[in-house]
Amino acid sequence: MADDPTDQLPPPSAPEAFSVCVRDWYGDSPAQQLAECAWGFTREISRYIDLSNLDGVTLGGDYARALAELDRGYDSSIVLTPSNDIAIGIAMTPSVIREGALKSHLVLNAGIVTGLLDAGHELFPFSFHTLAHECAHVEVTAAFDRCFPNVLLRSKRTDLQEQCRWDVILACWDEYAACRISAGFGSDPTDGYEEIFIQALQTARKKANAAIRAYRRHGEHSRIACEVYAEYGRLMKYA
Repeated sequence: MADDPTDQLPPPSAPEAFSVCVRDWYGDSPAQQLAECAWGFTREISRYIDLSNLDGVTLGGDYARALAELDRGYDSSIVLTPSNDIAIGIAMTPSVIREGALKSHLVLNAGIVTGLLDAGHELFPFSFHTLAHECAHVEVTAAFDRCFPNVLLRSKRTDLQEQCRWDVILACWDEYAACRISAGFGSDPTDGYEEIFIQALQTARKKANAAIRAYRRHGEHSRIACEVYAEYGRLMKYA
């Protein structure tokens, strides 16, 4: 009997029983088919990206609603929303708390997974890379948590400047590491990243200066600090 070729591959690192939830989906492909496809590809990707800390996957026909209503396992006044400026958000991997442990949950626009249903589809490489990129965030978050335990979601910073700085630091680290880990999966996103960076470079100073001018009317110190840090922080992340 010939050897099973899968025996020569690294074993999957994802939990055997992680869940895939499809919600608000009215597309042509059955929700069950989307769920099975996402589960299968995620499981296979976990042979090469460490997904041992994966909580689950949510596919949203209404992506914004799926993000906003995700059970994150802790109280937060911040509602998760897709980016909607230079880059349009289609997927995110938020950190969640489950039984006191930090986990990561994939949330994707369900339309992304339809590109994975047919390996010959023109969108397959893009969809595959997008899924791999989000999987990479699971590994990155777990690695950070091992090195700096009880920091993510479980510590509070009372100093506003320190909080703003850490928001930028974590965003830059997360995106760099996730991009590096997922670089060999599916399509090459470099051209798109370069275009986004150039657009951010052209607009960051204008947007920050507009926020400074608005501050002269509203006078809210915390608001202006967060707005300026966020604008230049996005530029650094895209860089």
